[in-house]
Amino acid sequence: MEDRALEVIFCTPSALLKAALFSFLWLIFFPIKESIMRFSHITVSLRFIVLLILGMTLAAAAHAANGAAAVVMKTPAPIRIDGKGKEWTTITATHPVMTPNGVVGTFKLAWDSQACYVLIEVTDASPRKNTATMLEDVFKRGDAVGLCFGPTDAGGVAQRLFLADVAGKPVALLQRPAATEKKPHQYAVTAERGVTLDYVAAAPEVGVAFGDIPDGYRIEASIPWRLLGYTPAEGLEFPFDVQLVFSDPAGTANTAVA
Repeated sequence: MEDRALEVIFCTPSALLKAALFSFLWLIFFPIKESIMRFSHITVSLRFIVLLILGMTLAAAAHAANGAAAVVMKTPAPIRIDGKGKEWTTITATHPVMTPNGVVGTFKLAWDSQACYVLIEVTDASPRKNTATMLEDVFKRGDAVGLCFGPTDAGGVAQRLFLADVAGKPVALLQRPAATEKKPHQYAVTAERGVTLDYVAAAPEVGVAFGDIPDGYRIEASIPWRLLGYTPAEGLEFPFDVQLVFSDPAGTANTAVA
């Protein structure tokens, strides 16, 4: 394996897996017209896919042989997070984000000893519209990108990082359903019922920048390994997923999730 490459392996979830994932968090949090999830798995060696995405008890397994594998090389130097994407030209593995109507975005991944890097380009006719007034609601009030990570035997926890551009300012919100450090927040499900996550707070250590592309927007992020709880090394594997949240033209409500 050249230069300790990260293997990124994809599979299409069954209807059962999609139903399990959306039955709780997504259908609670989003008034959406359609939703579909594509599961991903990151590993430093070619392995099974083992999926565990942020939802309480959301777990599934699928064999990687039927999925498409792509290798993302270790970057020789930290990637500048400026929203321009110029330093990603040598990262050739590009992965689609799909809905039933086709591709709505693409993403790339890179890594070094300090951080996991993500480049996402989203096709959106009304890009970067988000009117959240509270950080905790950033994924409910317009365009946002969710990055989900799951636990492994070697570390990490179930967590989701939401990135958004609110009034021209990049923001990062970290959610953990269960956490040792407590910063709880309750999300209302109905007038009588809510769901409380153990940890919901800003993640200032995450580097985030947005930029424009002809048919939408670009987002770059650097996520420290210490935040994720993983130690990058040969044989490491962890669950990973990208979620795209689309707003209405005004950025006041969500219309779809991919």
